[in-house]
Amino acid sequence: MHPQFEVREGTKRQGQLALPGGLNGLFVRITLTCIMFGLMVAPVLQALGQAEALIQFLAPEIEDFPVVSLQFKLKGTVFPLETGLQIEQLNVLEDEKNVQILSLTKEYAGVYFTLAINGAHDMDLRDTFGVSIYDKLSDALMGWASSRQYHFQDTWSLENNEGTGVRNLDSPDAWVKALRDYQPNFRKMEPGLTSLETGIQLASDRIVGFGVDKTLLYITPPPAAEDLLIIKDLAEQAQLAGIQVFVWMVGDALFLNNDQGKALMNLANNTGGQFYHFTGVETLPDPER
Repeated sequence: MHPQFEVREGTKRQGQLALPGGLNGLFVRITLTCIMFGLMVAPVLQALGQAEALIQFLAPEIEDFPVVSLQFKLKGTVFPLETGLQIEQLNVLEDEKNVQILSLTKEYAGVYFTLAINGAHDMDLRDTFGVSIYDKLSDALMGWASSRQYHFQDTWSLENNEGTGVRNLDSPDAWVKALRDYQPNFRKMEPGLTSLETGIQLASDRIVGFGVDKTLLYITPPPAAEDLLIIKDLAEQAQLAGIQVFVWMVGDALFLNNDQGKALMNLANNTGGQFYHFTGVETLPDPER
């Protein structure tokens, strides 16, 4: 008799999170407490429903049996920020019979966050006030990190093509300082894939606690045509490692309609992230939404 969990059809909402630390379902560990009888702990608990709405479990806590608690995490499923996942949206089955759910609580579990910057001439394009595109991007991210609620399992990294970034910081303030100090001459830089490759590899190798998500934000100009196959391979690597890649592309809008822009869109979409095009005048997404 193995308990099964079903996310009812109609409650799955995909693609609602804009960026790295939103607390509306992603990076949230949820504890479900219910009464069960005749429980046999299975090594793998099956989740019913669409395959893309993955549910990850820890082993049930049975010290207070028949009250059983389970921690689980939803991947690829985001619920409304105002309400979150509700008890009535879950069925707990034992021998095909509904089991009473006593409580449902959520806990933010932290994020392994990497910013990968692919420096290029486009980053130094300036508006009439002399403010560069990079300044606008970095200011927005520094403001986000500085105001973000601290969690002891949050980890911060910054990768660039020059290899002068910082890794595995446990302080957002230290990460903000590193980002503020990164002021290269973008006009003399040639873009490449080093920051993306390194960020994905390090995140792939990183062991994190249950419920901690791995997220990478890639700031980049449109890629070179010869890099498209490499980007596809990197997307597959990130997907297998459970790394969400969000892309902020800086560059001409014409790339949105060719293979170069589509490669970046696929990188985001295939890893559960999102793609955003920034020319310097748009309002940047709120990383917490």
